[in-house]
Amino acid sequence: MYTIPKRYDFIFSYFLFIWFLFYYFGYIKYCPNSWLILGVINNVIALALMVYYNNPILNILVFSIINIFIKLIPLWLIRNKPFRIEDFIFGSILFVIFSFWLSLYNTNFVKVTQKIVESIKEKRPGTPLEYNIIKTIQYS
Repeated sequence: MYTIPKRYDFIFSYFLFIWFLFYYFGYIKYCPNSWLILGVINNVIALALMVYYNNPILNILVFSIINIFIKLIPLWLIRNKPFRIEDFIFGSILFVIFSFWLSLYNTNFVKVTQKIVESIKEKRPGTPLEYNIIKTIQYS
């Protein structure tokens, strides 16, 4: 059985960030703005859960800083780009590919999300990047 902290490839936000980098540096023409907004909405919900379940300030701070860098700054950099249906369709195809990838490991987006929520309830880092940053800070 996998564990969230070891599987960067199970977190769709990281795929969105890579997509942003490819777009921003001109390697692809499809803009991730609508999907980044969906990601920010998801993160606001996760942040609210972290506060509700009284997560440690370090967890909340690390989660927030990560998402500022992988979602809010990218969204700011492409803020003037129009929302186009082909961009949203590209993101949908990327999500289907991501879902297929998860299925190869006998999991899916819902199960991964449930594990993240369980981590939040248990006051543990929910994603691999959070986990690794917090462990680095704690053992420094």
